[in-house]
Amino acid sequence: MKKGKEVKQNAILTQTEYFAKVCDGLQKKFYEQQLQDFHEVKCVKLSDIFTNDEVRTIKMVVKPKKKECYRNAHLLTALFPDRAQYVEGQVAIFNGAFGLEHAWNKVDGKYVDLTFELALGEDPTKELYMALGEYNLNTITMVTSDTGYYGSIYNQRFINANKNK
Repeated sequence: MKKGKEVKQNAILTQTEYFAKVCDGLQKKFYEQQLQDFHEVKCVKLSDIFTNDEVRTIKMVVKPKKKECYRNAHLLTALFPDRAQYVEGQVAIFNGAFGLEHAWNKVDGKYVDLTFELALGEDPTKELYMALGEYNLNTITMVTSDTGYYGSIYNQRFINANKNK
């Protein structure tokens, strides 16, 4: 399957290709769309983008929490709406064994993951990230208002685009 941008094969792509192969109908179309949209990104540390005062503000306002990446990324986008975008995709976990749905941010053209860095105390520069979509505050706020929860922006946009098809 051709990917949107040329990326080397990894567990996330292998897993998604498998799902596209074994599913049919709209599920198959969903995984095929993911294969077209996936593109690898590299995260930098928060200190590469934000000042010490900004990092303190993020810690006080967002209060990044474990297992709440969608919330964390949404609130960072709201805190810096002119600089930050919300990103959804997958991150490879367990030494790259498989992909986990995840959200992080793009700030000033660079990617950061405050959940990994602040909530989990991990180094996001060592992880494999495959982005599916990047969204501004208006888009994520509209979807969140419709669904009543953080996250699944990519999925909701796919569902809405394929209603009645």
